[in-house]
Order: sequence, then structure tokens, then C-alpha cells
Amino acid sequence: MEKLRICQECGAICCKSGPIVLTVFDISRLCKYLNVSVDEFVEGYVQVMSGEDYAKFFNLEINNEIIHKLRKVIYITLKLRSDGSCIFLENNLCKVYSARPSTCRVFPLRVGGIVKKCPLSSRKELLKDEEKEYPKYLQENFKHAMIYMKCLDQHDGDIDNLVKCLINHVP
Repeated sequence: MEKLRICQECGAICCKSGPIVLTVFDISRLCKYLNVSVDEFVEGYVQVMSGEDYAKFFNLEINNEIIHKLRKVIYITLKLRSDGSCIFLENNLCKVYSARPSTCRVFPLRVGGIVKKCPLSSRKELLKDEEKEYPKYLQENFKHAMIYMKCLDQHDGDIDNLVKCLINHVP
């Protein structure tokens, strides 16, 4: 109950802090939950971001050599509203909570640390569920990375076909 209270009072920082990157497993879970096809989901809820745009969104300082490499990287993300919030956020609550992406399931935990602006970051005793989900999060992301690398090898430099390849791997 304490965790729910803290989450409701924070104003959904987690859902307003930038693009939510999706794995093929997230897409599968959300399609089943929303009862839509992969094509319908992609058309209605997904945006594709270049690595360059993703880095710019977070104001990362990067040199020209890295920018060139990032142009080959893509992120499949949930669409954001004009205010920068997640498309599934309504009244500071998640409409797809039980099927939410793996990134959301472990928030405020992240590879390499914890998101400090989340009020739960200082209440680690309340993060038991997220800690339990974390190994699955890492596994899904590793499997997604393997699929991504396979698709990248096949479609290097061709963003449209790279996206199609990834979408074709949705379980």
C-alpha cells in the first residue's frame, strides 16, 4: 500500500521521462493484452527513433564519429504524447499495467543503477517486485539484442527493412 501511495503521489515521473524502448517480447505481450495484430499495434502505438535522435532526446553530448554510428541504430519505442508522456498514461495511471513493457516493470531500476528522480529510489525495501523482475528484464533484453544483431547483419543501413525484420520476430 505504501508503494502504491508513493507512486500515485509522484505524478507518474516514470511515464514522463522519455521514450520507452520496446523489445519484441514487449510488443507480443501488449498485442495480446490489447487484442490487436502486430501491424495494428505498430501503426497505432509505435514510433521508430534513430540512435541519434534517442541520444539528442536525452541531451547526450556525442561526437561526429559516434553520431555516424548511431544513425545505423534504431529504437522501437512507444509513441509519446505532445507533453512527452507515454501514450498509455491516463490520469497518472497506466492503461496497460499488467502487460506494461519490461522497462516499466523494473523502473526505477536500470542497467548500471537506479533512476534517482523516482521517489521509490530511496525506498529500496519497496522495490522487491522490481528486483524479482530484473533478471527476466535482462534476459529479454539480451534475447532482443541477439535478434537485433541478426536483423542488423541482414539489413545494415536499411532502416525500413531492419524494422520489418524486428517486427517479424515478434513471438
